[in-house]
Amino acid sequence: GGIDHTTYLVKPFGITSATSILDLAAGLGGVARTVARQYKAWVTGMEPSPMLAAIGMTRSQAEGLEKQAPVEVYDPNNLALKRRYDGIFAKESFFTVQDKDHLFDTISASLKDGGQFLFTDYCTESKDPGNAQLDEWMKKEPVQPYLWTVEQTVDALKKRKLDVRTNEDITDLQRRLILRALGHFLEHLESHTMDTETKKIVLDEVELWARRMAAFDAGLRVYRFYCMKH
Repeated sequence: GGIDHTTYLVKPFGITSATSILDLAAGLGGVARTVARQYKAWVTGMEPSPMLAAIGMTRSQAEGLEKQAPVEVYDPNNLALKRRYDGIFAKESFFTVQDKDHLFDTISASLKDGGQFLFTDYCTESKDPGNAQLDEWMKKEPVQPYLWTVEQTVDALKKRKLDVRTNEDITDLQRRLILRALGHFLEHLESHTMDTETKKIVLDEVELWARRMAAFDAGLRVYRFYCMKH
């Protein structure tokens, strides 16, 4: 979905220059820097991959945004936050977290009163979707998935006194975004060449998204959750 999709996702936050935001799926920090530049807000990016976090921080430093949009590495299974935020968001990263209870406890405690929490994630609609295609997808994911149902997720949020305003199935949107990204990539290939090593890595990435698309047909869903802390 890129930066356009993510800035659309965080629109409900009503971001201003006084807003503090935490991105728990920062990647290379592109969204953190975009939001920081666009709204003059303070955005902390946290990323599970040490390599991506290091490159992301280098890019923030290069743009003079190391204080306003820093990117740091973290372990989602042992999340520890030292301050409180007006808004916390993440894109499809919690499905790989085994200890989701600790994760949601920490996030809830780190939201200011009136703070907003928005995330998209892979989940299922039934407790035991039990089909071979979904099992096959789980085995081939780069990081082991620990899927929760939509109901489990909503219950966990409510238990932490978070007012769940939206839990919306966005699987069809995700499908369109994946197909659009693959289309852009094929256009890019028409005017660029890749060495053998790059080709192999890119092929692995295309196969990853093709497997996820197949998993949608087998019952995997993508949901958008939006809640507020009172």
